[in-house]
Formats: sequence, structure tokens, C-alpha cells
Amino acid sequence: MKYQTTESIIIKQMDFKESDQIITFLTKDQGKRSGILRGVKKIKSKHAGASEPFTYGQIHYVEKANTELVQIRKFDPIDHFYSIRQVYDKILYATYLTELIHLCMVDPQESHLYFDLLLIALQTLQHTNSCVQVKIQFEKDLLLILGILPNLEQCIQCHQSLWESGSQALPKLKRFDSHQMDYGAGGLRCSDCLVQTPTTVPLSPGTISYLRYLEKQTKTANNKVHPTQQNIRELDGLFLNYFRYHLGKAPKSHTLLHSLC
Repeated sequence: MKYQTTESIIIKQMDFKESDQIITFLTKDQGKRSGILRGVKKIKSKHAGASEPFTYGQIHYVEKANTELVQIRKFDPIDHFYSIRQVYDKILYATYLTELIHLCMVDPQESHLYFDLLLIALQTLQHTNSCVQVKIQFEKDLLLILGILPNLEQCIQCHQSLWESGSQALPKLKRFDSHQMDYGAGGLRCSDCLVQTPTTVPLSPGTISYLRYLEKQTKTANNKVHPTQQNIRELDGLFLNYFRYHLGKAPKSHTLLHSLC
């Protein structure tokens, strides 16, 4: 048996037997793990409430040979994100973010990237009213970590540059007409190269410019340009298609979250 202690964020819970739960958690350095938390459903359990999704804490568990489930010995909560849990919209956003992570295959060597991304997003979500910007930033950064962030530099068909030179706050396209994102091919097509395939979606020039701007941002707090409602709707559909195509399924929580976008 191997004893492990690490920071973790709970991303899923499932009832198991009468008083236990199986929880899936993202660790700082060991990837995603699932394990049994004994007695958590008992009224007097010291772990009562500790297994709720998007709870951040220090977890202690034992790995056993020939089994994927670990035995959780102790979970010490650091942050329950109570201010998120008090606002219905924020609960939906936090649920969506954690479900996206749950759908990802997390290499233990890259676990810190996913962990830091999720923790920062939850911390930001707790203190902001711009929940949708946290979502968009998170989705963009997750695509980057997964290595599937679309190529925005040039047309993937004719390889011509798409952008005007200059130092505008919002990047400016050379041509202000129809463009197309191909989430299967991983990039943009200009108006001269449009095709009809199941993996293409149209994007307005304004949304493309905002996505290009967002590509350069590392934190939600740094975003001085706010998305329009059209940007939000188009990016919501684009990212959903990206995750469905590359992860094999779409997060179920998106159905409820979509009503807020």
C-alpha cells in the first residue's frame, strides 16, 4: 500500500452503500483519482459536507494494488466556496467547469496545469459578477492545455494571414466578412475557402477578433474588453462543439448553463 497526501478539488460524488460515497477528485500532482469516503453520509460524520463537488482541500488516501479505487483516510477542507453555493447561477458555472475537467484524461505529469486552472477559476468565480467571462477564459485555457486551441493566425486552407498589423486593443481582421471555424481541422477559414463539413461553424468577425484578443490574455481580471451577447452565444456553441468532438461527449450541465448565456 502507498500513502498519498496532496491538494485536491472534488469534481464528482456518487452514493455508495448506505453511508459511503465514491468521490472523484483532481489532485495537484497525481492526476484524477476516485476513492471511497467511508461514513460520509452519517449525520455525525466528520466528513459531512466535505465531499461536495468543487470543494478544495487536502486529501489523504491509500493506493492498493490491482484496484483503481483508493481508500480515502482523511479530507481536510480548505475552501468550500460558500459564496458560490449561495448563488444559483454561480453553482451552475462551477458545476460546468468541474464537469469539463471530469471529462478530460489528465496525465499526472500535467495535473498541476488542470488543477491550477480549475482552482483559479473557482476563486475568481467566487468574487466576480462576470461569470460568463470566467467560463470563456476557462474554456480557452483548457483548449490550450489540451493542445487543441484553434489556429487563429492564418487561414488553414490558403495559409494567408487574417489580421491587420497594428496595436489595436481588439485585433482587426483584414476582411470584415464571413469566416468559418473548423473544430475538426483546428482553425479558421477565410471567406474565399469556405467548405461545408459536419465540423464547421460560422463565426462573425467580431467574435473572431474577441477570441484572438482572448488568446493573449492569461487571467480573467486582465480582460479589459468585454464580450457582446453575440460573442457569448457564438463562443458558447463553438467551445461546446470543440469539447464534444475532442472529448467524446458534451458536459450534461451545459444544458442548464446554456439558458444563462
